[in-house]
Amino acid sequence: MQLLGVGVAFVWAFGLSYLLFRLIDRISPLRVTPEEEELGLNVSEHGAKTELYDLFR
Repeated sequence: MQLLGVGVAFVWAFGLSYLLFRLIDRISPLRVTPEEEELGLNVSEHGAKTELYDLFR
C-alpha cells in the first residue's frame, strides 16, 4: 500500500511539473539557442567580454 502511495505521488508530481514546464516553455523558452550557447551565456545574455573572447574575435 505504501509503495502504491509513493508511485501515485511520483506520477502526480512528475505529471504536474511536466505540464507546467511545457506551458512555461511555450510562453518564455527555458533554453537558449545553440548559437547563444556556443557564444557563451556571459556574452549573449549580459554582454560581458573577456580577453579570450576578444582574442578570438
